[in-house]
Amino acid sequence: MISLVLRIAYLLPTALIFLACSAEPAGEGTPLQSKPSRATSIAELQALVSTDWVSVYDPDRAWSGYTLDLYNRRIPILFDMNGRIAHAWPETRVKARARLLPNGSLLAIGLDRTIEEYDWDGKLVWQAKVEGKVPHHDVGRLGNGNTVVIIATKGVPTDDIVEFDRHGKVVWEWKAAEHLSFYWTDREIDRSDITHINSVKELPNNRWWDAGDERFRPGNLLISARNLDAVFIIDKASKEIVWSYDIRLDRQHEAVMTESGLPGEGNILIFNNGLQDKYRMRSSTVIEIDPTTLATLWEYRSDTFFSQTGGVEQALPNGNVMITSSLGGRIFEVTRDGDMVWEWTPAYKPMRPNRYSYDFCPQLESMGRPEELWVEDDPDYRHVDRPLYLFARKAALHTIPIQGEDRKVLKDSSACRDILIPAEASLRLTFFLDTDEIEHAGLGETSGRFRASLRPSGSSEEIEILNEVVSQPTSKPRHRTVNLEDWAYKRATLCIEADRYGRWQNPDIRTARARVDTASSNKLRIEMTEEELRVRLEHLEALGYVE
Repeated sequence: MISLVLRIAYLLPTALIFLACSAEPAGEGTPLQSKPSRATSIAELQALVSTDWVSVYDPDRAWSGYTLDLYNRRIPILFDMNGRIAHAWPETRVKARARLLPNGSLLAIGLDRTIEEYDWDGKLVWQAKVEGKVPHHDVGRLGNGNTVVIIATKGVPTDDIVEFDRHGKVVWEWKAAEHLSFYWTDREIDRSDITHINSVKELPNNRWWDAGDERFRPGNLLISARNLDAVFIIDKASKEIVWSYDIRLDRQHEAVMTESGLPGEGNILIFNNGLQDKYRMRSSTVIEIDPTTLATLWEYRSDTFFSQTGGVEQALPNGNVMITSSLGGRIFEVTRDGDMVWEWTPAYKPMRPNRYSYDFCPQLESMGRPEELWVEDDPDYRHVDRPLYLFARKAALHTIPIQGEDRKVLKDSSACRDILIPAEASLRLTFFLDTDEIEHAGLGETSGRFRASLRPSGSSEEIEILNEVVSQPTSKPRHRTVNLEDWAYKRATLCIEADRYGRWQNPDIRTARARVDTASSNKLRIEMTEEELRVRLEHLEALGYVE
């Protein structure tokens, strides 16, 4: 039996979001293997009612184009601003990042322990592998035509970065252990996963380089080392660290320099997750900094925005920023004033999307500009990211046998959580007596009381929302639903408590407005094959999430 080792209480969901593939060596003569036929087709994907997932769209203020995301976190799709799927690569299975290239090809970290490139029609045209390594989190095509990727080695607590040429040969390699050890000396860090690099980006042409600052030479690499709470620039020629930033970062993702010609060119954007609640409890931010002065020039935050792991951002040509709250279940675009002008809340957790112009590649240009339909923002509704109202994290649950049946329950019979209640919400409670424990204790007929209460923030009043007694001999679970609509958008402390032998199954807050909870939206379910499950487990082991 595999035991889960959770590095951080709620880290595993992101491990499942940002998996990559282990790999073996490839060379110039490596034959490209065709993919097995799968049932999913582009037509099936296009038949999805994906337009329902667009909750806000202002064509006059948004920067319109096609967005590349992974449907069900695995199949690359391109969809327009109204959510209509324009193209897909249904034969692929991507485990981390996918990027559209200017020729219409797709570059991705794939299932087959490789870095892969597919043409527009889904034909595998290039692949590269590294023996004994696990590519993860990010991959990119460099200006010289080569490909860069982050790799991990099972049992090694630091990451490497590798560059492949077009023949699949490693032509450049950088080892964090050789160049970053100065940074973690005497620091209190997770020694089993020291760096956890989650993004690597090539510096574009920029005004700092034009002004003579050698640190920002185009072609140098900007990386985010999540577990060091820092981002760095690697000088490509010397491999030395020439720049760093760690001011109030808290398990950040996706450090990227804005391209020349765009508003804010040369500035660096960072998705600051707030995983450890170091600076502002249960809140994520996207920050923009001047890399020469380290001053914060812009910041986006919202009371409803929190993805404690995962997440990316993208500077758009009109000055807007597209933000992905991976665990929050949405992608959204905001102006620099913080106005939301587009929002996509699919029936799955979005991965690491990118927005592309309508004419980014010849294939998109040939489609012409799609019809852009205004989607009116509902002034009475705001999306609340799910981690803000999630009651039980992974580490708070375990599985116990009750009369021969395994049930996942809270480890503690009494617990409290600070939550932000979403709109049209209800609390679903399932509870029962642990009859096996009662019998083991040699007790006769026993009863147990179950209570739940809510205390709105700033109030001393405790509102009892459940008070029931369950008597033995039955161990059949009771199910109750408590309406929370009167407390929409209010912060509160939710507490549940039970007597010694009482057990709670995972208490869950649901909202009818959150599309991630709307089963009808997810009409095309794609089950994981045995091979995919096996490879996923290998990746989790290599990245240190399970042992």
